[in-house]
Amino acid sequence: MIFSGEFLIFDGAMGTMLQKRGLKPGGLPELLNLTNGDTVRAVHEEYVRAGANVVTANTFGANAYKLAGKASVPEVVSAGVRLARESGAKYVALDVGPTGALFAPMGDLDFDTALGVFGEQIRAGVQAGADLILIETMADLLEAKAALIAAKDVCDLPVFVTMTYEESGRTFLGADPAAATATLCAFGTDAVGINCSLAPGAILPVADTVLKYATVPVIVQANAGMPCTHGGEVYYSVGADEYAKGVAELIAKGVSILGGCCGTTPEYIAKIREMTRGMTPAARGEAVRPVAASAREVVLPGDIVYGYVDVDSAQLAAGRMDDIIDGVMDALDDGPDVLALRLPAAAGAEAVKGLIAEINALTQKPVRVEGAAREVLRAAARCYNGILDVLGRV
Repeated sequence: MIFSGEFLIFDGAMGTMLQKRGLKPGGLPELLNLTNGDTVRAVHEEYVRAGANVVTANTFGANAYKLAGKASVPEVVSAGVRLARESGAKYVALDVGPTGALFAPMGDLDFDTALGVFGEQIRAGVQAGADLILIETMADLLEAKAALIAAKDVCDLPVFVTMTYEESGRTFLGADPAAATATLCAFGTDAVGINCSLAPGAILPVADTVLKYATVPVIVQANAGMPCTHGGEVYYSVGADEYAKGVAELIAKGVSILGGCCGTTPEYIAKIREMTRGMTPAARGEAVRPVAASAREVVLPGDIVYGYVDVDSAQLAAGRMDDIIDGVMDALDDGPDVLALRLPAAAGAEAVKGLIAEINALTQKPVRVEGAAREVLRAAARCYNGILDVLGRV
């Protein structure tokens, strides 16, 4: 069992370790699975010797967008999982990072396409024998949610999801840790947390929020501080001892899955292993469960003010979104806590998914839907950027 009531220790950085071994900045480290497998395996072995009981396969960018035809997703993923397994690690995690594409309207990526891209990568990892799925370094909650749903659709392995937060306390695209944590837990993640960007000490305020809203174990894989340059060489500002002090505070708060991200090395992981030896994770209180959440706001149980919009059947069927959005804007002008969409009973799933895509781009107010068939409401809930409050739960 991966969850045994003890600390779970992941490995540290892969990219920066490979750069020390000659990987050029901007190169695709995942291709080394095919061309320099001994080098990749050696990094995994160092982490195993340091005490990591989970090593992360070198598959972070092994998706169709990032590989861009340089190699196939299955061959890169299969080689990555095999090399991680050959290190002697107790568990191997398939590493799943962002696609590198942006969701509409900022880019061209849509939710169903994202499901397909992540599904291909995850299916290949399952077939190669991964023990769990690690979805990490996500700045877009909708993309993280797509990856999580894709994983749950194609396998029954444990799935961990980590977002990357900046000093502002939000992700680069503005996702709030309370909203992101609650959403990912609602959609079945087996562990949730934070990776990259910040050092352990700087992560503490965000970790407090994640711990407050998480209904599952919390994982933190921090950076060794920020990258710096001296004499043409890149180094990270937080040494192993300082990193361990920050990790100790995270442990005291209730974080039970630990590791490292950019700049960390086997030395960092060895200190975490030694620190947690003989310890059991700290008890945590009951999680806060929102009624609904957008990527930026959560709505808690209580006196909730709804702004209702009766979605016209003919407008929805004809794709006349501008007319529907006019009604949405009128409802939002009244300052509701939650935007409530009353859908026509005959609404089709594709039309409603199109409407939800418009809503995702239009407002940060949490949303409720009602009135349509169960399968239509379920489709809307999957592609909404947060927790959709569905009347008559699906």
